[in-house]
Amino acid sequence: MHRLIPSLIFVIIFSQSVHAADWQRPHEKDTKKPASRRITTPIPIPECVPGVDDCHKSNPMATIRSHLGEIRGCYNKLLGKKPKAKGKIVLKWFVAPAGTVRNVNVIEDTVKEPEMTSCVKSKVQAWKFPKNSSDKDTPITYPFVFTPL
Repeated sequence: MHRLIPSLIFVIIFSQSVHAADWQRPHEKDTKKPASRRITTPIPIPECVPGVDDCHKSNPMATIRSHLGEIRGCYNKLLGKKPKAKGKIVLKWFVAPAGTVRNVNVIEDTVKEPEMTSCVKSKVQAWKFPKNSSDKDTPITYPFVFTPL
């Protein structure tokens, strides 16, 4: 009975930590190794807060949120030169029915760093929003607020 228990434990651990498709027979020539042999469960992160935002994928806020890391990159570049830099850049742009961004304009800029403002504008200009059924451009005004930690 004592011999069966260690084998059973090994099988349970083995079956829970390895995907069957990751193993190959020694005679198989494919030498690719799996990226990971551990089963991981991703933690779901909501794109928006129900009741606060419209949670449809067509919501422009979902697109803006997905690109905030790019804007953070512009700010981090500035913080490397001026660690106490802070402020707000408010941009207004139009999203064409095809989802492309047009006419990015600065409405307010309290950061007052032309290189940073240019970086933020260029990032927004390159974004792609979901197509919409309207035949008109959709205006978006968004405040980017920057505060060092």
